Amino acid sequence: MKISISIIRSLAVAVGAVGFLAADVDAVTVVNSGFEDVSGQSPFNEFTFGEPVGWGYYNPNGIISSAGTYTGTVQLNGVDFFDTAAPDGVKVGILFNERRQGEGEYGYQQTLTDTLEANTDYVLTVEVGNIASGVAQNGAFFNLDEFPGYRVELLAGGIAVAQDDNGLTIPEGTFATSTVSLRVGASHPALGQNLGIRLVSLNVLPAGYTQQNSPDLEVDFDAVALSATPIADRPGDINGDGQVNGTDAALLAAQFGMETGAMWSTGDFNADGATTLEDLAILQAHMTLLSASPTAGATVGATVGATADATAVAEPSSAALLLLCIASAAAFRRLGFKNCVRWRR
Repeated sequence: MKISISIIRSLAVAVGAVGFLAADVDAVTVVNSGFEDVSGQSPFNEFTFGEPVGWGYYNPNGIISSAGTYTGTVQLNGVDFFDTAAPDGVKVGILFNERRQGEGEYGYQQTLTDTLEANTDYVLTVEVGNIASGVAQNGAFFNLDEFPGYRVELLAGGIAVAQDDNGLTIPEGTFATSTVSLRVGASHPALGQNLGIRLVSLNVLPAGYTQQNSPDLEVDFDAVALSATPIADRPGDINGDGQVNGTDAALLAAQFGMETGAMWSTGDFNADGATTLEDLAILQAHMTLLSASPTAGATVGATVGATADATAVAEPSSAALLLLCIASAAAFRRLGFKNCVRWRR
């Protein structure tokens, strides 16, 4: 008999006969997150030019005022410049620099109405595009063979508190998802400050080129989304309902083995960026066993690992069995059985 990690995760459904609750994730409002609103911009074939609605310029080096630098949007058709449709809607935001004008970075930024809150996990995702060379609708050819680099920043009070500084390798003509994560504990110097987002072209001169022979440089952005997930006060309480129980065990099981980018909402209780046996131990230490059929008047909760009232827990909790199954799988993986637990008759 073989039980894979995927089966272990499926046990979450079995444990969830009472129905599991997802973590309380709140979407933070971002104005014109997909760059679809082009009010006030100047249209030209598939392009619009001007400052996008809801966004302001980040222009510390005066690049945007340079001749040959264009901001706005481009409407994608899935053939020219990108081999896919826009990630969100039909348009994407552009930062275009003809033959790499000026020195230094530039981009867009937006101050949000939400403020930085304590005990909260923030996740910012942005689709970043590396445009390919191509022919526009007016017949003009654009040499876009190089990529100037990008940065995505989560701001609080106008200061970057987390960022992705050109961490993706993006093939030409495609988009990739930039993810910026921030865990805020009980204290942070920017608590109460307005959140913000900054999308930057690093405007780096490509290797082997000079200012005179550089190709055109462009970074594209789309599908900007920011979520905020309250962190529960109780270790192991993934969904923030004030209890550590089978619901949380199942949510941890669904993410168990996550090696990077993990947060409280995915079972990372010790803030090391992964969902591992250490997090399982934290959940187990704070978990209560709920009896499937407790006798009248019996105490129905007992800490895992403690001696439970025999009348309260007539048989092993399905949540505890799930924890045991996860732990067993992890142990076998460390012995070399990657992603599987092998039980043989």
